[in-house]
Amino acid sequence: MTRPNKYRHFIYFLLLLIPGSIWPVSTYPPLKGKTGNKNVLILEIRGMTYEMLERAYAPNLKYLIKNGFLASTRYLNPEEPVAPGQRGAVRRKLGRMVLCYDSLRVFQSSLNTVGVFSDTIRGPFTLLRKNFRSNESMVKDFINNSNGSNVRFSFLSFRTFLSKQNHLERDQINELTTIDSLIGIVFKSYQEKVKWDQTTVMVLTDGTAGHKYQSTELYKNTPIIIKGPGIPVIQSVETLVTSDDLLALANNILEVSCQDPVVPGMRDFLAEMPNRSDSTITFRPHFVSRPDILVYPMRNRNMLELELLADNDNAVIYYSLDSTDPRVNGIEYKNLVPIKDAGVYFIRAATNYNGVWSSVTQQKVTLRHNLANIEIDPQPDAKYYFDGIDELVDGDTAGLDFAVDKWLGFQGKDVNFLFSFGSKREIHSIDISVLQDYISWIFLPKKITVLVGDDRNHMVELGSQAHESNVDDEKNIRKHFVFHVEDSFLQSVSSNLAKKKKRKRTLQVKYLQIKVEAQKTAPEWFSLPGAQVWFFTDEIKIE
Repeated sequence: MTRPNKYRHFIYFLLLLIPGSIWPVSTYPPLKGKTGNKNVLILEIRGMTYEMLERAYAPNLKYLIKNGFLASTRYLNPEEPVAPGQRGAVRRKLGRMVLCYDSLRVFQSSLNTVGVFSDTIRGPFTLLRKNFRSNESMVKDFINNSNGSNVRFSFLSFRTFLSKQNHLERDQINELTTIDSLIGIVFKSYQEKVKWDQTTVMVLTDGTAGHKYQSTELYKNTPIIIKGPGIPVIQSVETLVTSDDLLALANNILEVSCQDPVVPGMRDFLAEMPNRSDSTITFRPHFVSRPDILVYPMRNRNMLELELLADNDNAVIYYSLDSTDPRVNGIEYKNLVPIKDAGVYFIRAATNYNGVWSSVTQQKVTLRHNLANIEIDPQPDAKYYFDGIDELVDGDTAGLDFAVDKWLGFQGKDVNFLFSFGSKREIHSIDISVLQDYISWIFLPKKITVLVGDDRNHMVELGSQAHESNVDDEKNIRKHFVFHVEDSFLQSVSSNLAKKKKRKRTLQVKYLQIKVEAQKTAPEWFSLPGAQVWFFTDEIKIE
């Protein structure tokens, strides 16, 4: 009979401290009694839209779409009144569900939110959830503390997107990319805990959209994604799914029936879906992402190159450069598209996969004619910057509404514009378009001076025009300050600037400078004389 080793517990403890001493580094020990348990992970991404999914780098979410069930939640228009009790209804039901789970003592649950304050949601959810200041801190705590082996129901609500925009903003796309990377960390945690193969993941939104839908949008609801054991691989964007459908499916997977009228009962709504072979039902057979438009400036050659990319290598991309619908008269994209002629291009592109079209991607680009750079000092006010400096040379003039149209605004300051052409450029005229709307404190400038030259530090004055504000001036007008290159000017400058072309002198320079002496303060006849006022311009046309 072997004597028991009185130091065996100490030896086992030392072995546990040595990585890989008991189990290989690449594998993990079995979890006792937990191998076959089913789990549910619900990820809420408020404000997410199909366009965000299409345009963001989101490999984890797109993996779920490719290998799971994709449908939609009805879009909740923020301008429509919300029915009593509708706001926060999902969280109220989640709170009651977790109370039910806890009372049964079968498994543990984890509710996690970011930036949802306690006074906005009352009831069990507020008491049971953990609230965090950032998405990163929520995920870190979840994988380290809240995703234990006996936690079978988890809910993570990520911080909502930026306030609603008129168009999808690049920051919103980047934000979804960041959230997707955090979701990947959560998935890895499930894999490490040997829970992944038995986990059903549900991705839902709150039905709101982080941006206004455009006329070209095909998918005008918000996405729902489900992936897990036994979940059919179906992409049916037209199918509308409710939050009750998802919660009932969660109870069905976990095999829990709560005797609570607020909590949806056990139900597999996927088994109730119409047969896809039914010819009377129209299904979109694929979820087709719109293409990305990438524009590369080729500055040394004064041209642009256009690249179009699709998620699916087997899809075909069609495009147009004149704002027409690419799904009707588009050009098939095969290689990089060169754009050599100066002008404004309204690029639109769409993807076709097995006869199914995506929504349309659109982007406006400008090719400046022999123009290397534009410097503005000072920069326009951030409120009136619109698409930036290119607004000055995009050939698209604004209307008379400064708040809506593409005006660049400067308050209480003189402004200096410097155009660098890179090489010699022939100039015949300069047209500066400016705005007056003195009810909105916008005045025409006192004086505009134009200078030209080959050395930015030694410029020659081409001409100047002055204006004096008068109480009898029209309240809301556009004025063009036009400067022509006259023969008298060409005869007065050196032959370096006045070149002969077909026996006629023309102005050829490397730089053009426009100095604006603004009406920095309101004139005496104004309702508030001496107050700081604005200078607005939308287009500088160089011919």
